[in-house]
Amino acid sequence: MPLDSPSPYFRSLASRAASSYRSSPSEQPADSPAFQALLAGVLERASALLISRGLGRLVAGQVLSAGMRSVVMRVQAEDGASWVVKYFRRRDSASNSGGFGYLREKHGLPALNLLAPGLYPAFLASDDAARLLVLEDVSAGSPADSLGDLFLASPADSLKGQALEAWVDTWAGVLSSPAQATAQEALRTALEEADPRAVSPGSLPSPQ
Repeated sequence: MPLDSPSPYFRSLASRAASSYRSSPSEQPADSPAFQALLAGVLERASALLISRGLGRLVAGQVLSAGMRSVVMRVQAEDGASWVVKYFRRRDSASNSGGFGYLREKHGLPALNLLAPGLYPAFLASDDAARLLVLEDVSAGSPADSLGDLFLASPADSLKGQALEAWVDTWAGVLSSPAQATAQEALRTALEEADPRAVSPGSLPSPQ
């Protein structure tokens, strides 16, 4: 779990991050003291994790979502490098592979990158005790328009057709990849090791 008593430095970062985020009706209010304390703890644990990997000390954070399943932030270091940090609220997320997200994302991203190296965000670091993942920030240095923006563009926009072709080609390549069996086995084995009680690791999430 995040630190129970984060330092004033990370409380300050959390306050600034929360003040610029507008929660949706289904999310935890960003202006609540409880949520800001949670953010501060997430930021401090994430900073310690990044420093342990030689990736740098955090100087800023941006809330991307404040869901009841997970909290997602973009964090930035002194040198301008940025990453995406995901905190999973379920206390058994790091031991239960039945679909709560943490284990499937931790082990799923490396498996997906076996299918199409470089297509998916890179998995960089994790802290099972804190249920925290650090992922590549794929928006860093990318054009402002996302694939979704291009799909919603005017029908007269030629980029819309190019986006559709790229989407179809990408997924055709993933689904026909000769690494499918290797990726599936890698995910199954990783989930089985993380959750020995799993009935069918790697298959559709169990209700348990």
